[in-house]
Amino acid sequence: MLIDKINRNLLGILIVLALTYVVSLSLKRGSSGSAVLTQDLFQVDTAQITKILIEKQGDQIQLSKAGNSWSITPNNGTEVPALSPRVHSLLDALLRISPSRIVSQRPDQWRDYQVDSTGQRVQLFQGPKKSMDLIIGRGSMQDQRTYITYVRPKDENTVYVIENFSGSSVSTNASNYRNKTVLNATVDSIQQIIFNYPNDNDFVLMRMKNEWQINGVPADSARVADYLNGLGRVTSTQFADQYPLALNNPPASSMTIQTNTSPDIIIELYRAEDGKQILHSSQNPNNNFADTAVINKLFVRSVEFK
Repeated sequence: MLIDKINRNLLGILIVLALTYVVSLSLKRGSSGSAVLTQDLFQVDTAQITKILIEKQGDQIQLSKAGNSWSITPNNGTEVPALSPRVHSLLDALLRISPSRIVSQRPDQWRDYQVDSTGQRVQLFQGPKKSMDLIIGRGSMQDQRTYITYVRPKDENTVYVIENFSGSSVSTNASNYRNKTVLNATVDSIQQIIFNYPNDNDFVLMRMKNEWQINGVPADSARVADYLNGLGRVTSTQFADQYPLALNNPPASSMTIQTNTSPDIIIELYRAEDGKQILHSSQNPNNNFADTAVINKLFVRSVEFK
């Protein structure tokens, strides 16, 4: 009799546990009625990733790792250095992708979530092995608090919801992974700027105590201040990879910024065979720029300070 009572108690406990499990599943439902998920879509060791392919509607970039350095190959096929911290941020964002629920398993609904050919495809490789192949679709706000993005593994029909992840962190814009610095200077530390121009138009802008001078003649302090304030942080996305500099030719113009806190900053202006002006900075020696707006901002005439 005692054994029968124990068995009945055990059976009751099992029934309670089963009911608890069923209730738990019923509570873990998304707004569309689909089950909430907790597993990761991919198991990726980001330290082992050697190549990343990102493509969207004809645009494609390839990020490749050699040793501890990353390079990027945009659509034009020219391999150039990439910023490793920016690539690591991309990998960290992908590592955080964890589905919260399923919204569809029907291919005819892929376009609704932009996880078809209109989506953004990202592939990760560990050597020859592909460790991720994902289509990132559209995103939207949910409940005015949570940003959600729809994704689909390339070889699956299932569309998942990812919370607090934006597809903008996985960009096909090559400049987002490159060093865009033309000039980065502490304005208050600048002591003089030497402008070298053709046709004897050289001049020196020099700080003498609290006064700025041009070739020994006092300059307009307000105009000098306006110019210097624009030198703190100058960037460009107008890369000129198709115009390698002819190192055996002297630059057409140059400016040397001398400070009391760092080595001289040298910015040179070259003229390509087709007449385009190419900018090169000692602070970013691996990249060249063809940016007329930045050139006009930096290379000014002495009359601008009078």
